[in-house]
Amino acid sequence: MVGWWLVFCLVILTGYKSSLISHLTVNIARTHPPETMRELADSHGWEWGIESWIMSGIPLEYFSRHTDPMVKKIYKELELVTSDEGLNKVLKNHYSLLDLTYYITIHIASRYTDARGQTPFFISKKGFSLMATFGWGVRLGAPFHQRFNKLTLQLEAAGITSYLLQDVISQRIKENRINDKLADRKNFGEDDTDAVVLSLDHMQGSFYLLFLGCGLAVLTLLGEKVTKL
Repeated sequence: MVGWWLVFCLVILTGYKSSLISHLTVNIARTHPPETMRELADSHGWEWGIESWIMSGIPLEYFSRHTDPMVKKIYKELELVTSDEGLNKVLKNHYSLLDLTYYITIHIASRYTDARGQTPFFISKKGFSLMATFGWGVRLGAPFHQRFNKLTLQLEAAGITSYLLQDVISQRIKENRINDKLADRKNFGEDDTDAVVLSLDHMQGSFYLLFLGCGLAVLTLLGEKVTKL
């Protein structure tokens, strides 16, 4: 009984210490990053950039022809970078990357997020819209136009559109991670076997067996005590 209790304490203590160390080693930013263009323009010593392929068409017209002094300042100091270059500068602090929300979300989740969902980047929830990206084209006076609009509004109100969008994003992230793993294996000449790093999740079976053994030991001890009385 004492031996099983010491093994149980050792396992629990080891798990607690490893979990505590992993949480303490995570770099949690204490500064609040700018979320709007107004906060970005008013931030001292802050720089920002945007991907070069985005600065064409409507985005370019928005920044170049806007009359707001704040937008003019953003455009004047805007730096053209790639996504990886911009994210590396964000990691160095005092830098923001202007990008498409869904595109940069998928990119960060695919390459810069671990299995626990922890990422060193913060994506603003207060973005700005430049244009309506997609739309449905129908002929003028189509008889199904009113029913189609009603069905679209119902799907949006029921949350089905958001659910399908998140499902597509999750599937895209999985595909990107698989493609990155295959590319890394080809670069380093590795085979196709999946090498998995063991974690506490993989040790759940051992914990269950430990608890089962402790329970059987307690029941055996109680049975011996009862039979001797």
